[in-house]
Amino acid sequence: MAGVTPVVGVPIDAEELADILAAEIDRRLLSSTRQRVDHLARIEHRARVIADSGKTVLDTSPLEGWLPLTRWCERVGAHDRTGRSWAVRGVIEARKVGKSWWVPADELPPDRRGRNDG
Repeated sequence: MAGVTPVVGVPIDAEELADILAAEIDRRLLSSTRQRVDHLARIEHRARVIADSGKTVLDTSPLEGWLPLTRWCERVGAHDRTGRSWAVRGVIEARKVGKSWWVPADELPPDRRGRNDG
């Protein structure tokens, strides 16, 4: 299934996510409590932009050419904790955006650069 992104362990594409969010926005607007929906509307818009681009959510990043640390660790065969330790200590190039670490897609782990990690 092209363009499918796992969200909390369930495969879902961006268009389906946007449809779910739109339904939740409608539900909240029709409820007697009139809960805030502006944050959901922003997420729905982003999901529709991603769906229209043909990319998955995992292919989009706040830093062009960078990967989330967990995805980078999968690519290079490192454990998440090890990757996070390298990022915190500056062993690998990494940036923290919000609560997430991002690593350049072409960054090599220390053992492949001939550099000691500790």
